Amino acid sequence: MKRRYLYIDNIKIDRVFRAVEIDDKAVGMTPCEFDVLEFLLRNKNKIVSRWAIQKAVWGGELDPSSRTLEVHISQIRSKLRLDGNKNIRIVTVYAVGYRLMLDDMVMSNAELGDTESTQRVTTHAG
Repeated sequence: MKRRYLYIDNIKIDRVFRAVEIDDKAVGMTPCEFDVLEFLLRNKNKIVSRWAIQKAVWGGELDPSSRTLEVHISQIRSKLRLDGNKNIRIVTVYAVGYRLMLDDMVMSNAELGDTESTQRVTTHAG
């Protein structure tokens, strides 16, 4: 059983109901946007290829000229307000893919996928 909630700064991700909130306000995400976000979270701090994301979300590689993945990443960044002021970033890795980075984080309990119902990510006090 996977954790139901993941908290990163003021972002709350409900992995069961596939919902996202910022400051307790719902953020409208499409199913594909949520799938991309969840895949990146499962692979946090790792570089993941475009192909790996496409396979996980769409079941296979998209047309090479398709900008679908880039559009979804852009929408996720915009909707989560990932403007550099948060401890979470989605970084483009040129000619490879993407990397979801959690900066200066302490994960309470264990990693994603543990059976705990809640996981909170907080910054180090400093």
